[in-house]
Amino acid sequence: MSFNNEQTFSLPRVNRIPQRIYTGCTGEQARSTTNGSRALRRACPRIADETASTWTRVLRPSLQLFSVIFALVFIIGGLFLVLWALFASSASTSAHTNTNTPESAGLLVPTASMSPYEKLGLPQLENFGSNAHITDTEIRAAYRKAVRHFHPDKVKAKTSEQLLAAEEHVRLINEAYEELTDPYRRCLLDQVWGCWRHLEKQLEEEMRQREEEQMEELRAEAAQMHMHQDDADDGQTENQADDPFGLVVVMFAQVAAYRAARSILSLLEELDGLTGGFGKYVLRGISYLAGRLQSRIRIV
Repeated sequence: MSFNNEQTFSLPRVNRIPQRIYTGCTGEQARSTTNGSRALRRACPRIADETASTWTRVLRPSLQLFSVIFALVFIIGGLFLVLWALFASSASTSAHTNTNTPESAGLLVPTASMSPYEKLGLPQLENFGSNAHITDTEIRAAYRKAVRHFHPDKVKAKTSEQLLAAEEHVRLINEAYEELTDPYRRCLLDQVWGCWRHLEKQLEEEMRQREEEQMEELRAEAAQMHMHQDDADDGQTENQADDPFGLVVVMFAQVAAYRAARSILSLLEELDGLTGGFGKYVLRGISYLAGRLQSRIRIV
């Protein structure tokens, strides 16, 4: 008992006795077991190598070497394919973009005998009004394309002849564009030029059928003519013998010109009702047909 009426309690004391676990083996046996496990861990790699079969030790390096060779072949083949694809694409691009020639650009070299449609690279006239479906937008696009191709700055002429030819081409293209942009002149062109084209086909067929007959007539007419030659001594003229294939070249030319003129006059009589008042187009058609006749007539 204390003076302050306080009670004191004493807790029971716990005996802290170390517990021992009995494994059923002595200390010497435990130490030997531990040492054996350590030796086994150290001997595992050596045992694995000794137990590995011979074909596994030989096949592993072979597989590694084959994988390396396959990887190198794949890389080299891929590089070769990439280079080949780049070369092929560059070659095809340069071939398609090469517009140095009119044929590659879809154009024809303009000449005076061409129709305005042909000068701009548009489809040529075949019959009456066959190009009526071509719009003004298509005409402007064809005009720009033709001017860009045949312009002297684009051609890069090195001589004066090339420069003059380029300027003549541009002049013909400008004239064709002016005719096609004028509705009245284009309407007349579609009618008159189509008529000339139609008659040209008929004329070619007729000339093909009658070519041999006309040549026989030319030979007969030339055979009746005589060549005269002045004598330098007495100033008299001698009458040479008839020679259908001899010195009659001038006579052949005269007969051919006469027959060509007569054919053109006959065509003008047939076209009098269609081409009356359109002198410009009539003269153009005459020059075109005269050139065709001249190429058809052959002097033996």
